[in-house]
Amino acid sequence: MHKMIRIEWEDSSSSSRIWNTVEKLKSFSNARCISVGFLVHEDDTCVVIAGHKGEEDYAGEMRIPKRSIVKRRVWKEK
Repeated sequence: MHKMIRIEWEDSSSSSRIWNTVEKLKSFSNARCISVGFLVHEDDTCVVIAGHKGEEDYAGEMRIPKRSIVKRRVWKEK
């Protein structure tokens, strides 16, 4: 079985407003996200996790670029 991991990562963000001043645009920050799932793939550029596991397959997958990852840890059951 694939291990469960928790990943904190930084995502792009944008404003829902059409017009913004330069000062307002400077004040925006990237979105900080947390994802938890089964680690189904990892290579030099990305980590792929899935939130759901069937008998032989996975669903709810997400590909996270490694350069966006801020912190990660293996999820341990108690």
